[in-house]
Amino acid sequence: MGISASVRDVYGRYNDYGELERSAKNLTSTLSFGAATRLGANMEAFLVIPMIFQETAYGERLGTRSSIGDIVLGSKWTILESLFADDWYPTAALLYGIKFPTGSLETRNPAGQIIPGTGNGIWEPYLGLDLKKRLGRFTFAIGGSYTFKWQVEIAESATFHASRRLGLALGSSQLWAFSSQRVVTAFISGTYFPNPFLSVGLTFDSAIPIERFGANQQAARTIIATMKYAFF
Repeated sequence: MGISASVRDVYGRYNDYGELERSAKNLTSTLSFGAATRLGANMEAFLVIPMIFQETAYGERLGTRSSIGDIVLGSKWTILESLFADDWYPTAALLYGIKFPTGSLETRNPAGQIIPGTGNGIWEPYLGLDLKKRLGRFTFAIGGSYTFKWQVEIAESATFHASRRLGLALGSSQLWAFSSQRVVTAFISGTYFPNPFLSVGLTFDSAIPIERFGANQQAARTIIATMKYAFF
């Protein structure tokens, strides 16, 4: 079981040349509740329910909305597990899930003011593959997913295990949409285990304007705090 709180602030947009330009206010605060359960030795199912508070500027007006977001239901199948340091192969897992359009859509109130949405109104099945391998005090991971709204995302990370209770990670993610949209971000995170069953984490990520790969994307920064508890 777990809970996470995040704040995503869109403070600008990069133009065709990768130069930062200001944009209207767009702030998303999310409180997510998640749970996972084992269905067998190598299979687990998970559910994520987000509650979202959205603030979006439309000209000189600020629209706000607070409601449930798009719920995610999925499963994870570990097809290969690297248990020992001298194993040449990584741990590999297949993921499948679907995001339900339970969030509210953008609307107008009787006065004609736009009220932002907390979802996109689209059913989004996805497939993914995660690979990770521990080498000494480091764990290297790479994962990819394909969303059936014609979107591909790849993420890479390296985690340094400073101790049995503390891990520090650096990573990046790249998202490509077939509509030519590109989003490139980098993140840094830390995870602490007060005991073997409980973990708390803090993550910060930000957009990267790498010439054409960073062009035409939103300039956003996100802070995420998480807490997870596992029991058997």
